[in-house]
Order: sequence, then structure tokens, then C-alpha cells
Amino acid sequence: MITQHEKRQRQFDKLADEWQRKMNDLQTELDNSQKESRAHAADAYKLKAQLDENREVIDALRRENKNLSGQSADDFVNVIIIINIV
Repeated sequence: MITQHEKRQRQFDKLADEWQRKMNDLQTELDNSQKESRAHAADAYKLKAQLDENREVIDALRRENKNLSGQSADDFVNVIIIINIV
């Protein structure tokens, strides 16, 4: 016959096992979340680097466009002067 104490001990062991499984599941979930977070942080870093690079390219293109626009205006004025001379 199982004594009352042995019964309680089994119930306690079952409960402890259940909580151990829950803790293991939560630890696995935490590990996966941290891994995913690190991956997202790496992606964000790469995207920021690409954004910075693209901004530099845009600035360079704007400067070049401005220079070319100034040259075009000068060329247009020169053509007008040549037409008036001829």
C-alpha cells in the first residue's frame, strides 16, 4: 500500500517535471528569439550601411548634375553669342 507521503512525493515529482519541461521550452524560445534578434540587428546594420552609401552616391550625382547644368547654361549662352555674331 502506498503511503500518503509517497503519494505526495510522486505528485511533487510530476509537478517538478512539468515545470522543468516548461522552463526548457521557455529557454529554447528565448534562445531562438535572441538568435532572431541578432539576425535582425545584422540586417538593420547592413541596410543602414547601404543607405549611407546610397546617400553618398545621390550627393555626388547632385553635385555632378549641378556642375553639368551650369556648363549647359554657359554653353547655351555661348551658342546665342555665336548666333548673334554670325
